[in-house]
Parts: sequence; C-alpha cells; structure tokens
Amino acid sequence: MTPAPALRSFPEAEYAARTQLAQSRMAEAGLDAILVMSEPEVQYFNGFQTLF
Repeated sequence: MTPAPALRSFPEAEYAARTQLAQSRMAEAGLDAILVMSEPEVQYFNGFQTLF
C-alpha cells in the first residue's frame, strides 16, 4: 500500500527550497538545530495547518 501524498499548502518544490535555505543558513551560523515553536513557523516549514 502506497502512502497518500502530503497535502501541503504549497508545492513540494517550495518545501524543498525552504528546507534547503534553512539548512544552508544553519550551516553558515554553525547551528545543528533550530527550534520551531509558533504556528506560523511550523506552517512555513511544513505547509500544514496545525491545531495548537
């Protein structure tokens, strides 16, 4: 059984671009992780509406 595709509010290419940008800026700053806490931050990175 194949899992259903993610239903993001933007295309997969946009998701990849946002992730790559965040990872490259993290590398430049010497960061291993970022903490994403607010609903807008979570939605920006994953494209899903969340219920906080």
